[in-house]
Amino acid sequence: MKEDLNIMRIVLVGGILFVGLIGYSLWNLGNDNSPEELKTEEYLKKNAARLEAESLKPTEIDSTLLIDERRQNILFIGDSMAEGLQTPLNEYAQFNGHRLTTLAKTSASIVAWVGRDSVGRLRSAIQEIKPTYVILSLGSNELFTKDLETYDKYLQNIVNQLGTTKFVWIGPPKWKNDNGLTATIAKKIGEDRYFPSETVKMPRAGDGIHPTYQGYFQWADSLCAWINQQSRHKIILRKPLKAEKKDTLTKKN
Repeated sequence: MKEDLNIMRIVLVGGILFVGLIGYSLWNLGNDNSPEELKTEEYLKKNAARLEAESLKPTEIDSTLLIDERRQNILFIGDSMAEGLQTPLNEYAQFNGHRLTTLAKTSASIVAWVGRDSVGRLRSAIQEIKPTYVILSLGSNELFTKDLETYDKYLQNIVNQLGTTKFVWIGPPKWKNDNGLTATIAKKIGEDRYFPSETVKMPRAGDGIHPTYQGYFQWADSLCAWINQQSRHKIILRKPLKAEKKDTLTKKN
């Protein structure tokens, strides 16, 4: 008798569990979302407008990685070093569809281009020529100055005259150690706008200061590659095919 009663209890409990399981299954069929899914769905509904706006925001791109592929109106300012660089840079400009205007003089100096506040000779040249890009090659005639504090102010004046115009500065091709002028220029201008010419191995003329004719071309090659690949303001400066053919013939010979 007791055994029959126990069996009935087991059957009854099993039946209740079976019915509960079926009921739970049927309830789930009508409610597919779990509590977590319901919270997610509710969050998406409440924040739909904001999420959509964020998804439409343009992806931010580091401007320093971009190359300006437009034709440039380049203003090249400098001293006797710029006079020598003018020929290879003009070849680069013509080959890449740019216009190059050179204002170079043997005795030119940083001081010679310093004006009053943001007004001066440089600012006047920019207003007249309207360059999209400026290259400066100054400092060789003042390489050994020790008055760095004053030159820091001169450099700031030149930067003020340049305003929003994109520019790079070609550092003097040192033939001896200076007293800190090149470091002062690099710091004021910014290393991504300052080309350290002393890193270029170039043959020098008889005075031991100015590069040879071939040296200027080697200097220009390194400078243009740096502008195109590493400077803050990158522009298209592919090496002229004529120069590449010369290099090939030289290697063969």
